Amino acid sequence: MDVIIAVIGVVVAVAIGIPALVYQRRQTKLAEEARRIGASKVDVDRPERIRSQERPRIGYPHHPPDAAEHKAVETFPREVQGLLREAAACEARGEVWDAANRFEQAAQILTTSELGDAPQVEALQVRRRVNQALGEQLRVEYRGKAGPALIKVFDESNTFLRTATKLEVHQNGLLHHSALLLVRLGDKGVMYYRRRPQQTYAGKFDFLGGHTADIDQCPLDTARREANEELHLSLNGRRLNIADEWIHQIGESHRFVSYAPQDRERSTLFVVVLPSHPALAVRLTDEAADGIQILRVPKYETATFGCLLDEYLRRKKEFASGAERIFITYDRDPDIKRQIDAWFY
Repeated sequence: MDVIIAVIGVVVAVAIGIPALVYQRRQTKLAEEARRIGASKVDVDRPERIRSQERPRIGYPHHPPDAAEHKAVETFPREVQGLLREAAACEARGEVWDAANRFEQAAQILTTSELGDAPQVEALQVRRRVNQALGEQLRVEYRGKAGPALIKVFDESNTFLRTATKLEVHQNGLLHHSALLLVRLGDKGVMYYRRRPQQTYAGKFDFLGGHTADIDQCPLDTARREANEELHLSLNGRRLNIADEWIHQIGESHRFVSYAPQDRERSTLFVVVLPSHPALAVRLTDEAADGIQILRVPKYETATFGCLLDEYLRRKKEFASGAERIFITYDRDPDIKRQIDAWFY
């Protein structure tokens, strides 16, 4: 009997102790994360944060004036308050055109109201323009392309010679062009990820981008196509195009050069600035080394450009060729440094 009681005591202790230990560790991690981002544990410990690891939602860096800005929203006319509540609900559902219309109506009413002022009206117009811009980029249909992409091959003077498969280009060391993409998410953060085992530079950190294909006529064509292929933006499941207005070239074309025997590449750098919106979801895909298999990137991170530069200087071998060329040129070329800093500092 004593043995049975002892066994029961051990089982009960384990049943109570393990969950308590797990809970304690969870609270410790939450506290550390809260200190890191300057938030409370309650703000950190939300299901949205866990679900968003794969498809993060981007919040607004700026929002309509509230109690901490100018006047409290409660001082707005009741009609404006109702329109703002409806607009926020439309945004949460991804109904960007309806949200834009309500922000426009609220701004018009506030313009003629004694309770409104110019900064408040402009804040509402900013929200209207963001929603309208996203609405204009909703895809009616997605036009994909089956089969391996054909890459353009160039001579030393950047004159087009012929096309070849991605595999052939790398195996034979053929000179080709590409676009490198620094994607800005939220407040000055740049997106990066670890390359998959099926890719060249497997396991290394990298930014987005890709080769100049047979259908591309200029570096902007490559940047636009690669951004739309690799960045899957959606509003409640509806795909979005990457607008040209979000893409900005840094430096001269073909400025970022790789001389590796099997990666003779001249790249053009672009910054892609994604709009902030509460219903906007982001997912990544990329090509395998053969140029045929499409790989899903299960997780990506964002960090300041300066933080990534520091990591590169400490662990150079852990970064892929494209990222390495960006950091080296940034360090050596004051004009490139100035242009990148303008977007990320």
